[in-house]
Amino acid sequence: MDKSERSENLVKSELLRACKLLYRQKLVYATAGNVSHRCGDSIFITATGTSLGYVTPDSLVRLDMDGNVLEGGRPSSEYRMHLAIYNKFPKIKAVVHTHPTAATTLACLQTPIKTTLLAEAELFLGEVACAPYADPGTAELAEKMIYYVHGSNACLLESHGLVTWGATMKEALYRTELAEFTAKININAKSLGY
Repeated sequence: MDKSERSENLVKSELLRACKLLYRQKLVYATAGNVSHRCGDSIFITATGTSLGYVTPDSLVRLDMDGNVLEGGRPSSEYRMHLAIYNKFPKIKAVVHTHPTAATTLACLQTPIKTTLLAEAELFLGEVACAPYADPGTAELAEKMIYYVHGSNACLLESHGLVTWGATMKEALYRTELAEFTAKININAKSLGY
């Protein structure tokens, strides 16, 4: 096995572990949510209609940076959003799109996550704004949310969910967990009149 094959296998393995973790933590449901990881001049992304809890190596699709399928079936309908992030910010290596309850609640209310309530959130997430609504899976959604990537590590999608990114899969996952925890703190603080 050569170096590029080892690298591909490592990326696939990280992606599969990330998907199952997100499902176990109830940050996704049914077939909602998608995850991708950059691998050289291409990305691996979960296939459309895939439950992240039951993902297998056959559930991964490899795309070039223009969105052409290099191997596998049909990519997640959100592939445009993932590619927009990778193409605009080459240091980003992993993108996680989830539908966690608290963060999605705030997204439905068009309410950013107030990270200043929690020191860790302010430090590790930056500002978490809510991108204006666009139909899921469209180029319009990718165009609207890409504005919020610079200077932040997470973004809500109006009436849709949460997107995080990082230099590693672990970093993107931590940011997903932290964004959801901070969204819960936001809701709790609001309920107490803050």
